[in-house]
Parts: sequence; C-alpha cells; structure tokens
Amino acid sequence: MAVRTIRIYGDPVLRQKATKVDAVTPALHKLFDDMVDTMRANEGIGLSANQVGEPYHLMTLDMALFDEQLPPLALFNVEITEPEGKLLGEEGCLSVPDIREDVERSDNIKVNFMTIAGEQETLSCSGLLSRVIQHELDHLHGIVFVDKIAPFKRNLLSSKLKKLAKGELVG
Repeated sequence: MAVRTIRIYGDPVLRQKATKVDAVTPALHKLFDDMVDTMRANEGIGLSANQVGEPYHLMTLDMALFDEQLPPLALFNVEITEPEGKLLGEEGCLSVPDIREDVERSDNIKVNFMTIAGEQETLSCSGLLSRVIQHELDHLHGIVFVDKIAPFKRNLLSSKLKKLAKGELVG
C-alpha cells in the first residue's frame, strides 16, 4: 500500500469521465488500498480514482466516520437512484485545498454499485454519507465541487482557483 499524489484543481485528469469497471482485478484491489492510504494520510472522508490520476469508476469512503467498526468502502460503477430532498451544506475537497463552500445536494439517495468482491449492492443513505457519495460521483463525471457553487461565489474565488491551477498555494 502507498500514499499517492492527489491531483489538484487545474489538472486535466479531474475533468475526465471515469471508465466503468467490468471486473475487480488484483490491480484494482491495490488501487483501492492505495486510495484508502491516500485518503487517510490527507484526512479525507472520500476519494475518487481520478483524484490520484486513475481513470476507473471507483470511489473510496471512510466508513469509520459513521461507525468506528466499519472498514473503508470501495464503490465501483456508482449510480444514484431515487434522490429526494435538498440540503445545502459546506464542502471541501482534497483536490481543491483551502477552499470550502456551500453546495446543494440531495439529502436522501439510493446508490447502486459493485463492491470490491465484485457483487452488486444497493445502499440507501442520507446526510453526510449522501453528500460524500454525490461529491465523489461528481469527480468520476469530471465535475469539481466549485462547479456547483453560486456563480457570484465562484467569481469571488476565481483568483484562488487560478493560483491552484498554476500550482501555487492559496492558503
């Protein structure tokens, strides 16, 4: 297992759509392990494969935030069904450091996905878990959370975003 470099806003890989996974291979098991290490080393609660430069439709979630007994979860080929309700809440992103803004998301969702064991599952969730899944799924579709904030706020952040895209710290 290894900590990988997180791609930062402006990196073109963050705008690419992820490729669906037909089968979970040993290489994808290794990627999942690396993503968990990377997520935890950077104090994240979720991470998508394209954030570490991989094109696969995979996200990891740190389920210990919801129950200390739960291991990290791998979700392949995520599809959201039955979104309900709207909730505005603050988000941040490991690929957009030092920027936090309110984003509107569905409060309740059902998620279809393939597990690390290659099995199809459905998960119903709400609140923070729902928000994290939607945030990571956006990444897998080439969308970064700042794309979803109000235009005037995005305008206010434009100089910070340009600095990030150039590889400069925004602090």
